[in-house]
Amino acid sequence: MYDLKEDLIFYFDKKGCALIVPKPELRTKIIEKSHVLGHFQKETTVKRIREEYFWKNIDRDVEQYILACDICKRNNLIALKEHPAKTLNIK
Repeated sequence: MYDLKEDLIFYFDKKGCALIVPKPELRTKIIEKSHVLGHFQKETTVKRIREEYFWKNIDRDVEQYILACDICKRNNLIALKEHPAKTLNIK
């Protein structure tokens, strides 16, 4: 279900949570902000974005962005099944 409030389109998911449907021209910036936090794979980047936003083909858009990411290509992060960044156990 969708709703329009103050020039923003909201999508309500199955749980009733309101997610912003960003304008197409803002989607690349949203993907960039989520991806550069650690140059994570598609699944992690999509998961971060879906916490606040919704649009059709989000998976495809994120995948295309990551495949074009110079840092990921340079460091061969695209081919890795697991990101090299690990959680540190700080005491």
